[in-house]
Amino acid sequence: MKFVAVAINGILDLKNFYPLSIELRTKHGIWVDVIGHKPGLEAIERSYDGLIVGSDWNQNAPIVDAFNKSGKPTILVQSEGMFIDEALWYVGTTPRCLLSCVWGPEHEAIFRKRGYKGKIIVSGPPRFDTYYNFRPVMTKGDVYKTLGLADLSKPYILYVGQFFHIAEFGEALYNQQVELTKFAAQTGASFYGIIKSHPQETPANFFSRESVIEQQGQDHIKIIDQSGHSEAVEISTLIYYSKCVVTFSSTAAIEAIHLDIPAAIYCSILQSPLSDGRLASLPSISTQEELARVISSISKKDALTEFTSRFLPGSITGKFTSSTAQAIKDFTKQMSSKHC
Repeated sequence: MKFVAVAINGILDLKNFYPLSIELRTKHGIWVDVIGHKPGLEAIERSYDGLIVGSDWNQNAPIVDAFNKSGKPTILVQSEGMFIDEALWYVGTTPRCLLSCVWGPEHEAIFRKRGYKGKIIVSGPPRFDTYYNFRPVMTKGDVYKTLGLADLSKPYILYVGQFFHIAEFGEALYNQQVELTKFAAQTGASFYGIIKSHPQETPANFFSRESVIEQQGQDHIKIIDQSGHSEAVEISTLIYYSKCVVTFSSTAAIEAIHLDIPAAIYCSILQSPLSDGRLASLPSISTQEELARVISSISKKDALTEFTSRFLPGSITGKFTSSTAQAIKDFTKQMSSKHC
């Protein structure tokens, strides 16, 4: 049996799909080809026995519909978790896939309230398994060389931007990312400021972070992953070697805490659910002085208690991938028996 996993959400999908594909092949005899999205992808329906996606609306909708029409398994392995409005913790519409492997009980409730009639398995996000006993493949020297950072003794602060398109998410979230970029550009020369932008960002459909940085005139501020879905240094490694992670509502802050790296939530226009207690109680900052205090602090995992209870099936133990693979295997077997 051969499945195809379509990655359009950059590293979020890839960190789910690659370990999952290994687990499915070695433990369950299901081969998975991981590919990127491109026009005319519906034609591959004839070549595969099932489909795995990280989101099943927008770009992926036609191929999901094609597989569904053919009576083949379609699986959503949820790539995203939460957003700013509690009514929109999960930004997607009601899933199209026949099986949804979701992060935690909160997402299951969201899908059911939206009228989803398919099968739901609360398995946790496979990519979170990275946080369990994480060890980077690259050395710190390799990371600095790849990023073009000349001084190995100078630490860097990682600023994780997000793609909040103004037409879809509104002006406030869009402007929040502009302000976060401006804040990153204020980083003092004793640090490197590394801005990790979203793969989908282009000046045509978002704003140009380069133009914001250029206006600030800082040469120790760098933007990485500005085009395409490839990444020279993957995000967990960037977090591992950083002095602090600053974001607005990215789960990079969650990962940082699990890797014992201080994380700060930058709030200016809006308050983030990662800092106000709805999802987590991470320190909220708006000034460089507040950031300095966070950098010198110790990360506290108990700040994530609310997040874990609502959005994960339990503590991070490295078993999310195996749970998801088993759910896919069981569902595929069930579908096959119905068609016999």
